[in-house]
Amino acid sequence: MEVGTQLIQAEDDADISARVPYREIIGSLMYTAMATRPDIAFAVSVLGQFAHNPAKLHWEATKRNVRYLKGTKDLELTYGATDTRIVRYTDTDHASQ
Repeated sequence: MEVGTQLIQAEDDADISARVPYREIIGSLMYTAMATRPDIAFAVSVLGQFAHNPAKLHWEATKRNVRYLKGTKDLELTYGATDTRIVRYTDTDHASQ
């Protein structure tokens, strides 16, 4: 969803839910947002508010979210340095037992 997009209720004749799987895709996006991709949670929650009567604008914003996920599926988040060695420490004198 683009920044500044204003989503409004659809007119009765603009309802596209019979032609497109809007509710199914919103449900899948909600699952994805809760399970692995919290970066889309806000946009999906806003689009979910129009599930009972979506307009073409809502469908376009939903497709944009799906395209965003497809385009960013190979990105990953890393913390710290690039050294991936695992450092282990152990108490081998068993003095405390």
